[in-house]
Amino acid sequence: MAVMARVYGRVIDVAASRKNNKALAKEVAVKSFRHEILPVCNTPEASPILAAARSHLKAEDRELDDWLEKEEKKSGVTKSGRNREELVERIQKGMSRQAVIAILGQPDLSMPLGQGQSMLYYLSDTEAFFISIDRNGNVFTADRQDHSK
Repeated sequence: MAVMARVYGRVIDVAASRKNNKALAKEVAVKSFRHEILPVCNTPEASPILAAARSHLKAEDRELDDWLEKEEKKSGVTKSGRNREELVERIQKGMSRQAVIAILGQPDLSMPLGQGQSMLYYLSDTEAFFISIDRNGNVFTADRQDHSK
């Protein structure tokens, strides 16, 4: 790995020192980071290139996380991998708000309702699960509803 770190670093150093090769230097830096290799660079021109490569990868990660979250909501599958429709059957009147969140995760939509709160979970493109929480923090009603986006 140390040899590859020096090889990547040398390519980045040479490309960064040439005016027309900054994009190549960034591309090589991104590739090295993706392979979990920290390039060993020796020129001051390489520092901003490495910083830009790290920013690029962080932006890609955020974009992927956002996309995965949207897909998760579309499919109705929770982070635990279980379908929300299966989990909805476990929700009962009198259950605490925290217990509901432990089962279904954070609601897709939450808002005040009188002295309590309402929570909405999308089960599919056409069905939602509406929960009203009383002022004591317990489930008052829980109903499936039709919904359209």
